[in-house]
Amino acid sequence: MQRLTPKLKFILACLFIYEAMALSDMFLNQPTNLFTALGVPVTIQISQLRRRLQEVSDVPELPIHLQKLLNKLASADFRGYYIRFGHEVVASCSFCHDFLDFFTFYAVKITLDYICTAAMVIVMTIQGSGKRKWRKWSLALIIGCWLADLFVAGLHDMPIPSNGRNCVMWHDRVWWLRHALMFVLPIILHALPYSYLPPSPLRSLIPALLSTERLVQRLDVFSMLQASAQRNPAIRENVAEYWANQELDANYGRNDPTVRAEAARLGLAYTKEQVDSIKDTQESKESTANLLGEAGTITSAMFEFLQGFRPSMTQPPPSEPAAT
Repeated sequence: MQRLTPKLKFILACLFIYEAMALSDMFLNQPTNLFTALGVPVTIQISQLRRRLQEVSDVPELPIHLQKLLNKLASADFRGYYIRFGHEVVASCSFCHDFLDFFTFYAVKITLDYICTAAMVIVMTIQGSGKRKWRKWSLALIIGCWLADLFVAGLHDMPIPSNGRNCVMWHDRVWWLRHALMFVLPIILHALPYSYLPPSPLRSLIPALLSTERLVQRLDVFSMLQASAQRNPAIRENVAEYWANQELDANYGRNDPTVRAEAARLGLAYTKEQVDSIKDTQESKESTANLLGEAGTITSAMFEFLQGFRPSMTQPPPSEPAAT
């Protein structure tokens, strides 16, 4: 079972809030459709549609926004926009007059929904969440669905039957599919197995570079400080006293007989006699190695020289010619 770290707890809290909002949006803000709600054909007359709305609402006069919508639906083109882009787009867009205006308004509206879902996916796949490798696939799915949504709304053929009945309300179907994707995708992403990828070694280059720069700056400051310290008499005296004490301590260690004997045993000489002795030993070893190398070279040359006569020594003597 995955251990709940503070980062995973934050992701679960965001997931719970997002799913609650998506679920409430699916069931409390369902798309409105006058034709399916009233059970009337798309080709109904505006006067009959207005009368039907008054009967259902039981008011003497319809609200202003419904009256404006009915005025728009008097055109066959606007009825096609209603099927293609939905009730909210046609009713709320006051500056829209043609297909391009409605399509732009619709594209901006659905793009915000897809951006919210993409933001939730990015939060669920942050570094340390264990879902990092699923980010590109989830975002690719969201982008593909967004393009498919725009294609259906902008380019897909949506014919209206002559009798106006059994007309496919494409906007309502796409709305349900879009919100189902936005609700199910984070749940599927949460159910996918965790996979912690090893960090890239390239990530350590920047901290190493910064550390190296700081080290170089400190060395520069140290060199300048050491040079400037010699100009101050008080500091110069303190430095001289410090190094004098260090020399006394070093001489005390070097003059100790036990330390000398142990250094000689380990071959770590620091007296002049021991250094000369070690130097003579190394020179003798080098001269011996040089002699052995020269002897090996001479032996190899002699062996090659003798190998050159081997065929003549093993060749049988020539036969004498027959007497005539």
